[in-house]
Amino acid sequence: MSRIKAWRIGARWARWALAPSLVAAAACGDVDEAPRDAPGRDGPAPDAPAADASIDAAAACDPRANFGTPMPLAGFATGGTEYAPRLSPDELTLYTSGPLGDGSTRSDLYVATRASVETAFGHPTRLTTSSEADDYNPTVSSDGLTLFFDSTRGGGPRRLYVAARSTTLGEFGSASLLAGVGSAVAEDADIQPFVSADGVELWFSSSRTGGRGATDLWRALRSGAGFGAPEAIVGLSSSVADELPLVSADRLTVYFGSNRGGDGTTGGFDIWTARRTTVDDGFPSPTPLAHVNTAGNDFPTWLSPDGCRLYIITDQGGTYDIVVAERAP
Repeated sequence: MSRIKAWRIGARWARWALAPSLVAAAACGDVDEAPRDAPGRDGPAPDAPAADASIDAAAACDPRANFGTPMPLAGFATGGTEYAPRLSPDELTLYTSGPLGDGSTRSDLYVATRASVETAFGHPTRLTTSSEADDYNPTVSSDGLTLFFDSTRGGGPRRLYVAARSTTLGEFGSASLLAGVGSAVAEDADIQPFVSADGVELWFSSSRTGGRGATDLWRALRSGAGFGAPEAIVGLSSSVADELPLVSADRLTVYFGSNRGGDGTTGGFDIWTARRTTVDDGFPSPTPLAHVNTAGNDFPTWLSPDGCRLYIITDQGGTYDIVVAERAP
């Protein structure tokens, strides 16, 4: 189990405190035009992937079922602080960040591997792409060749960076600012990148203007070799903090953390979700993932490609743990 020391997610990210946290223009569709009403909490699970999209006929779970009770990620304990983990498609490689018990207070980028989904991860090792600044929230493309993360290495608020490698057996090269995506305003923070399984969408959180307040969800679409200009996903965002977005492999379901409150929430940050009918549609209004949220702070960090396992960081009594919620077979 990962024991994450007490730290504050949410508004601090907008102020660039410690947290868990390529170049032509392209426009996205209007995300405020919801194709249908959001399903009720008593109906089919709103986060369920489509039966015919990105899920094999012999899927290991019922894609329409609710997730079960979140359980600790067995064997993952570093003695330090691990921020929101992202995984490889086979769930055998985990990327995270933080000062992992080596006596340093700096946040670096780390990777850990395991032999199977049923076995424990080995001890994380530091990625050589890490710098003398604070580096956070690594996420890697499905082919394992491109690394995205946010960092203070440029001085000032955190910005999005990218690094590449030619083979999954090699190290990632030197990182550079993610072109065409970053805010032009020096005071803005861009954090928590997530790239979709097909590489078409880049999601992140930002404190830049154009959203609805605090930190909002933003998305940039693939344009040639890079990503186009991002747009605020105002239909999902709120006037408070909306953070750590992730998208299902079929790009139809989005999950994120928010402290907006409302019916079905449990206090602090909760996991919210919304599902669209096709990738060309906008998302309907999000709903809380009530059957998974706890009385503490909860954030989604990774969804397995088959939709069977949702990885979460949850705060219980002042510490953050990595837990996994699974759908029944």
